[in-house]
Amino acid sequence: MSRELRQYVPNAPMLLCQQLINDAYEKILATRNWSGLRAAAQFRIPDPYTTGTIAATLGSATFTGTGTAWTSDMIGRQLKVNNQSPVLTITAVNTGAQTLTTSEVWGLASAPTAQYTIVLLYVTPPEDFSEFIAVTDPLRQWQLFWWASQTQINNYDPARTATGDPWLLADLTPDAAGLPRYELWPAPSTGRVYPYFYYRKGVPLVNPTDEPVKPLRGSEIVHQALADLCRWPGTASTPNPLFNQMPLMAAFLKEANDMLMDVERKDEELYMTWYFTALTATPFAPLMDSWTQSHAMYQY
Repeated sequence: MSRELRQYVPNAPMLLCQQLINDAYEKILATRNWSGLRAAAQFRIPDPYTTGTIAATLGSATFTGTGTAWTSDMIGRQLKVNNQSPVLTITAVNTGAQTLTTSEVWGLASAPTAQYTIVLLYVTPPEDFSEFIAVTDPLRQWQLFWWASQTQINNYDPARTATGDPWLLADLTPDAAGLPRYELWPAPSTGRVYPYFYYRKGVPLVNPTDEPVKPLRGSEIVHQALADLCRWPGTASTPNPLFNQMPLMAAFLKEANDMLMDVERKDEELYMTWYFTALTATPFAPLMDSWTQSHAMYQY
């Protein structure tokens, strides 16, 4: 594609042509969730761990277990002491001393012998994650609400005491690597697997073997890049003959848009995203009776 672009302006540097191709590709990726970006994965939730008791000390991020068998697999899971807030994330486990280190210190009164739960509440999608398509619970045969916010969970359960079958997936702060995290609510009471579909991020074309995502063919990217090339003045010794040629720029853009409309139509025939039909939709999880009976329901 870069070589084809350079045929129009032979003096254009190859690095410039490659950058224009990737800029055009990025613009086109942003116009639609292309079918070639669809992917599938699973959130695997282990059984909550409650064996033994825990000692929590005010102002300390270290917790000591009695009668426990903590392992390094618990790093990254969340700790709840006496089913109270705050929920703390485990960052280290000393299996010999049976101590846990958490991301934040314990801020409540010291509890030398307390009940506790280690459970995976916060889940992180893959590094190429862009957005969810659907998150399902095969056991309960429903979809999870994956567009919820922390404000909504705080309205339901600010102390995070609810447990059971999660039916809501709310946004959370990014993890240490900057990847998005989501909170399952209510807290899972058993181990479970939640399959989900998502859209991947489009990545730049870097290596000679890299290809645009399906069903993009490349020609629409080149024509979009040609319109951008018309904005490059060239150099003092070899000016760009296409520079500031507005009719030509408009022609390149129109051709690129016509190509994109055709590709979008064909893509829509493969994976329909322009409309939603309730006849084929998996039902979403119902609101809990206990919550609806104790809260005023507003109609908007």
